[in-house]
Amino acid sequence: MSKSKAGKTGRAVLKIVSIAEKPLEQIPYVSAAAGGQGISNEWLPVYWGEILGLPQDVDALIVASDLQGMAIHSTTGEYGDSLLGEVLPESLEVLLQIYMPAIDPEKVLVCLCGDLYGDPAKRGSSGDPLPVWKAFRNKFSTVLGVNGNMICCLGKGKPSLRLIQEFICSLNLILCGRRGYI
Repeated sequence: MSKSKAGKTGRAVLKIVSIAEKPLEQIPYVSAAAGGQGISNEWLPVYWGEILGLPQDVDALIVASDLQGMAIHSTTGEYGDSLLGEVLPESLEVLLQIYMPAIDPEKVLVCLCGDLYGDPAKRGSSGDPLPVWKAFRNKFSTVLGVNGNMICCLGKGKPSLRLIQEFICSLNLILCGRRGYI
């Protein structure tokens, strides 16, 4: 990256060039309906985009949030015990293989931006999102983001939780959002 593309601190500036108007894929799931009105069948859209300024060691960026639901099994059409975020990484891996086969999964950076647990019986329920983190880490090299108010990173090697700040600095990125989190 040329110096003219770097910010004041010498860090790369990410620029979203485009996001497709129509989803590349839609993944079915169920979630708790608004107002406690039972279960709602939903579709998670997967959009393709183009971004400039990724670090040299990163071929692709996946950003996901609001995965509050249970996956629907493709063979039975019913939902089971798998969170939507537990099955999403496999679908994304297949989409990358089809549409961008040159992308190395070891050079994919995943940002999980919260709301990763869902119970179709109760809207706004809380639960363990770690299976979602592990599913993404099993398919892609680096997973970072927020888990409620806890900042997490599953990096290279054995999956382990660690502070995100040192990892983001090692990628030469600045990520921010509400309260300084992604």
